[in-house]
Amino acid sequence: MKKETLDIKLSPDETRVQLIGSFSIGAIQFPDTVDELLHLCEQALQKYYAHHGELMLIVDFKAIVKIASIGFSILEADVQEFALQKKAQLKFINFPTAFKPSLETRALYYRLCEQDGIHFRE
Repeated sequence: MKKETLDIKLSPDETRVQLIGSFSIGAIQFPDTVDELLHLCEQALQKYYAHHGELMLIVDFKAIVKIASIGFSILEADVQEFALQKKAQLKFINFPTAFKPSLETRALYYRLCEQDGIHFRE
């Protein structure tokens, strides 16, 4: 069985955090993955502000092949809390809709959209 991996990096212009691979329990290493993600969120937020003059945190699902409820939990708890603390708008782009997520994952997705006002776009 192939090992699941997750690569978290900044976009070429350093204004977005890119997620590549599997955002699942097999690829997430606690607390290192969360620490790395939040560190890159800080860098992307600062760079976006320097370029555009507004506080916008963009998480780009660049090439995600799998996302599990634990991945959504990190987005919901850690990334969203980070954005709230920084008073930044949070936007998710290129959200993977090609695979069918579990009912739990879909429920989290809708809650993030409807209740928490996080913007998703393809």
